[in-house]
Amino acid sequence: MVALMILSAAMGEVSVYVATPIEAAQQMLLAAGVSRTDVVYDLGCGDGRIVVLAAKEFGARGVGIDIEPRCVEAARKNAARNGVASLVRIYRGDVLQTDFSAATVVTAWLMPGLLADLIPRFQALKPGTRIVCYEKAIPGLKPGREIGIKLRGGGAATLYVYTAPITKCSGGT
Repeated sequence: MVALMILSAAMGEVSVYVATPIEAAQQMLLAAGVSRTDVVYDLGCGDGRIVVLAAKEFGARGVGIDIEPRCVEAARKNAARNGVASLVRIYRGDVLQTDFSAATVVTAWLMPGLLADLIPRFQALKPGTRIVCYEKAIPGLKPGREIGIKLRGGGAATLYVYTAPITKCSGGT
């Protein structure tokens, strides 16, 4: 498992990149009901596995965004190696500054502080856009579904699925 420390200038905090387990990536796409008509954006795409899977297994178009140049290069190579470079675009950028309004599906495994900063962008997404977060819920927003998944090696994780327009939790968090 690859781990990479990334300092987010916008957040002033350190994030750790750890690749999403492949079975979790598959379950995220299934939870979102991805099809060939979708445009899947992965915020903090790492090696691009989610957008590559979306293209390869579902025929969807994918856009990966990552701030770390090494991740961007790895994701581009992953798309080419899997024969989906025509369906997948990988960009270097800060997710807080990137326009992802064209998405029909958004996936993320980000720290809660960063997810909280993205709330105005999530709330501005077109109705029907699905957001699937791995392991971290969006603070203050109510997921439509929480899905427990089993991971290889006996582990478990939770997916938080939202559909725009997103509902705020009553009572704060």
